[in-house]
Amino acid sequence: MKQLAALLLCGLLAGSTAGNAQSRSVKPPMQKNLRNYFHARAIDSSTVFLVGRPSVALLTTDGGSAWKKLSLPDSAHELYGVDFYNRSTGIIVGQKGCAYRTTDGGIHWRSSKTGQKTNLVAVKFITQKLVLAAGFGGIILRSTDGGIRWETRESGVRDALWTVSFGSPTDILITGGSGTILLSSDAGVSWKKTDVRLSDFFYSATMRDKQTGWIGGGYGAVLKTTDGGKSWTKQHVKPDLESFISADFHYDVCFLDTLSGWFCGSSGTILKTTDGGKSYVNLKPPVVTTFFTVQFATPLTGWVAGATGTILKTTDGGTTWIDQSGSAE
Repeated sequence: MKQLAALLLCGLLAGSTAGNAQSRSVKPPMQKNLRNYFHARAIDSSTVFLVGRPSVALLTTDGGSAWKKLSLPDSAHELYGVDFYNRSTGIIVGQKGCAYRTTDGGIHWRSSKTGQKTNLVAVKFITQKLVLAAGFGGIILRSTDGGIRWETRESGVRDALWTVSFGSPTDILITGGSGTILLSSDAGVSWKKTDVRLSDFFYSATMRDKQTGWIGGGYGAVLKTTDGGKSWTKQHVKPDLESFISADFHYDVCFLDTLSGWFCGSSGTILKTTDGGKSYVNLKPPVVTTFFTVQFATPLTGWVAGATGTILKTTDGGTTWIDQSGSAE
């Protein structure tokens, strides 16, 4: 069952890119049109964007009481990543290299030509003009005009890349399959691989400043850096300090500062720390499913979402959860 959970996200995002030589393209049996939410971006406690499959992009402006479906130029593509620089300017990326831009808070969207046919999984505004995107086959795209035009940067790897984060406008982190950790110190122009001697899929990462960040991955992986990603220390481990406590997969991570953070993943996993990862509490959501994304707007208000169209909200830091799944169009 753990192996099936491991392949769930990989199979969903494999889409129609079987031509990419990805070992993670195995797809478990699923209902063809089953809704899955892959990524969220909370602007504040009221405004949240959520994307997923089948080709779904949602927006709430009332904290999740109602989720409105957004109209994109092409409704055929599954959507995997979303980010906003501010309340107005945002980008969504997804299947077959698709990308969409908005400058009015999601009311209108325009296609952005990336020149790619490979799935794009992650997108991140570094500054208002500098945007990075990453995806299958080691692809890294860089834009210096807010996502209007894109150029390909050499990553040096062929693994699927799952997340983009940054500690400063010049110091950027990308993680991916087979233990891939890529660092850039020149605003994404060039990349260097860091060896952590782990072969896990690193699905999630966040940098809270130039030195401090976290990675979440397969088979319970939780890692922390305090030197800008040059070295990583295991967290959430057994007394031997080597083996991770669980075998669950951590698909997303959200830290508000260097102390308070949450991981989410398979088997209904939601981990919370308030001491920078020295200790974690395993929260108990009312629904046990695979959570692909977690976003907190404040230390109390946040959301998790994932498989089977599940959307949960908390207003007490994760102690209790409200099911908002039925509020989505």
